[in-house]
Amino acid sequence: MYQNPKEMIELTSEEVIAHENSDKCYICKGEFTTSDYKAKDHDHIQGYYRGAAHNSYNLKARVPQFLPIIMRNLSGHDSHLFIRELGEDGKTIDVIPEKSERYISFSNRVKK
Repeated sequence: MYQNPKEMIELTSEEVIAHENSDKCYICKGEFTTSDYKAKDHDHIQGYYRGAAHNSYNLKARVPQFLPIIMRNLSGHDSHLFIRELGEDGKTIDVIPEKSERYISFSNRVKK
């Protein structure tokens, strides 16, 4: 799903008219300028048009390149076992330690 973002589905005639007539960004409600002009924002997973947005917002609204995994109450368990397995590929692991073998938080970036 994240690896194949969809192109925008062709706009209906009503959507074209609404886009052409819009003078404010649907995200921040600010007016368009020559430096931050109007762009067609769309959902990159389903392809549907969302509205007229500032180009800067449109460029920021991309499909994320990460998948957050949250583990609750990990401090009471042997989290060092997870850390050891995550470190098998030799990548850097960022940790916030509580004690030598207990961690408040850890993160690891995995390449595609």
